[in-house]
Amino acid sequence: LLSKEKVERIAHYFKGILHKFVEDPTGEIRHEALFSESDYNLLLNSFDTSSETKLDSVVAQFEQIALTHPEKTAITDGQNALSYQELNERANQVAHLLADKAVQAEEIVVLHFDRGVQLLTAMLGVLKSGAAFVAIDTDTPQERVQYIIQNSQTRVLLTDTEQVAALQGITSTQENAPELLAITTAGQWGQELSNLSTTNLGKTI
Repeated sequence: LLSKEKVERIAHYFKGILHKFVEDPTGEIRHEALFSESDYNLLLNSFDTSSETKLDSVVAQFEQIALTHPEKTAITDGQNALSYQELNERANQVAHLLADKAVQAEEIVVLHFDRGVQLLTAMLGVLKSGAAFVAIDTDTPQERVQYIIQNSQTRVLLTDTEQVAALQGITSTQENAPELLAITTAGQWGQELSNLSTTNLGKTI
């Protein structure tokens, strides 16, 4: 099972995601944002890259926790809560959806949700797909939303059904407008994901 040191390291990585998001809600979260300088020194100096030994990815470590502690609560926002198994399965469905849309590694996916369980699940799903994301809070002014979407050059935007009409108005005049995928409805999971696999995609970051 997981050692105390490994659990603490995983928690450190996910705290890195949350701190990065709080500091810059519209910034990209890529795998390099998760590692501290000491982590990089460990990677560069402590491991023989010619061998098969390597540091597990954050996603792979999360999946191990979901396997060993499936029923424990992973995230809650006061209204909704997901166990590690539920979070993993929902994130997997997001990753499979992005794979179906041919989203490539490091490609930017825009997320437009209220802050909460659905947003964090979408974030993890994007990471599982190997892509990067830019998260936009639903309180962001429309002019700023339009600028972020255009500047990101995203092909895919994940959002809630309640946000689709406003986003269509924002993106309607945009050349190469992104595809809007409503994966939640009023904060609850929608039909867009219902028929997708809940198994791990097989990609890691």
